[in-house]
Amino acid sequence: MATFALPRPNPTVTHLMTHINNTFIVGGMRGLKHLYGFRPLTRIVAVDIPEQTIATLSRHVGPGQATFFAPNHPTFFHDWMVDKKLLSMVAPRAASFAAGHVVNGMGGAMQRFWLANNLIAVVPGKTREARDYSISWAQKGHGVLLHPEGRVGWHSNYVTDLFTGAASMAQSAYECADEVKQSWVIPIVSKMMFTKDVKTGLLREQAYIAGRLELQTDVTGDPAERVFAFYSELLDREIAALLGYHSTKHSFRDQLQLLMETIRDIAAEITPEAGNAPKGELARMLKHWIRQHNSSDPQFKRITQAQVTLKNIYDLGPYMYQREFLTQEEVAEHQKRIRSTYCMGTFRDSLHAYVPRPVGPKKVYLRHAPPIAMHELSCEYAARAETIGTEMLRSRMQQELDRLVLHAEAKHAGVIYKNPFFD
Repeated sequence: MATFALPRPNPTVTHLMTHINNTFIVGGMRGLKHLYGFRPLTRIVAVDIPEQTIATLSRHVGPGQATFFAPNHPTFFHDWMVDKKLLSMVAPRAASFAAGHVVNGMGGAMQRFWLANNLIAVVPGKTREARDYSISWAQKGHGVLLHPEGRVGWHSNYVTDLFTGAASMAQSAYECADEVKQSWVIPIVSKMMFTKDVKTGLLREQAYIAGRLELQTDVTGDPAERVFAFYSELLDREIAALLGYHSTKHSFRDQLQLLMETIRDIAAEITPEAGNAPKGELARMLKHWIRQHNSSDPQFKRITQAQVTLKNIYDLGPYMYQREFLTQEEVAEHQKRIRSTYCMGTFRDSLHAYVPRPVGPKKVYLRHAPPIAMHELSCEYAARAETIGTEMLRSRMQQELDRLVLHAEAKHAGVIYKNPFFD
């Protein structure tokens, strides 16, 4: 798990994986994809990628160009398989970032398989090796795909703060090789929509979650109200674990605020900078302290509980209560977040964490935003190019995603519910 092994790309294996992906995982077999037993693993039955996107991305790959594809990261596994389908069209030899536990955590045979598919394992403490390989592969003109957020937030309409990896590596690829004349970061966004009303599937999964977590909420009726009640009960448990009392009289937003204030107060006991630190930096502070101490320290249990609670609520934010309605897709995302965060310990839970099963068939819409020319930013802004490039990446991703969400929701005119988080 803690080792880094260099990818060993094998064109035959990559071609086989592309065929398996496009037939059994994304898209499905023509005429059979809607039949039980023949459904694609992701239940994605259609992918909408305009010819213009394919042509633009293809032009930005090849000799003299170092290209980094930077997609949004709304779900686990499914979005990566859609990205792989795109790469098979525009950059079949591209390398792809993947979590270290995915590449290394399934045994030696699976590790060899993933390395043959040119997956780059992101292993804590070994990121330099992954970075160096990515830069060298991009300099050959093949391209590299990475999820710049580094985590799944289960919020497909919103792009969180990004890591600087894409812009940083693109800048280095240009500055460290004379043969690289242009270096690009290409923003890519996707939006998944159910192709029918999936209320029955939502309620079925909610019943599993309620039973698995011993939640007291009735799981019949309105799926949005049920998922709201799940959150309220789970946040109440988090508050009880940290503060020793229950929060039944608090609103959802008050519960969230109380938890964040408590975590910051606890973190401030070990570092004064925690009071105003962003969530990501706060999480790193707590993890760093835990690594440097052990259970004999009198603060260890409290700091550890604060770190666990922050991890559980990390992806909850204002996007949850900004609209007066929730689409069925957003309800599904909420319960996938709950399930992946809290349901652990069984084989079924572990399998679902790796390959989440949608509650109904989906269609994916994929688009690209204007590519970012890191070779121009590097010449104009030098040391600031990395920061500016990352800011441009997030801005362009969110703008294109906003347009795509409007387009996809108009196309489907899907099922909506009153948003119980809205106030």
